[in-house]
Amino acid sequence: MLCDLLAAPQLTSPVIHIAGTNGKTSVARIIETLLRTMGLRTGLMTSPALRDLTERIEIDGEPVSTQRFVDVYRQVEPYLEMVDTASVSEGGPPMTMFEVITGLGYALFADAPVDVAVVEAGMGGRWDAT
Repeated sequence: MLCDLLAAPQLTSPVIHIAGTNGKTSVARIIETLLRTMGLRTGLMTSPALRDLTERIEIDGEPVSTQRFVDVYRQVEPYLEMVDTASVSEGGPPMTMFEVITGLGYALFADAPVDVAVVEAGMGGRWDAT
């Protein structure tokens, strides 16, 4: 629902979605590096963060700056509140942190813009936010 309100940023570039039990981050980083070496502008979204939340989202091999992350969060925040309000009013839960970060990542990729995004799945399955 969040991405619908943000004009579907997940559809602004091709997405290579990495899923599986082990090695997702390594595979995602290798693919992103290969694509960037080929001259493409890349986005990379991995989890979990090791030090800082912003390191989960990279553009062209560099984590987004804290300032850029905050700027996009502030742009997206009213929509987060709309989604949470609608969900809670229907007896559902608010968005998870993972869902919020995924939406922010796609918004950052659309804003950059990137030629291709490499996205590591979360838990996987039908309800995965990625």
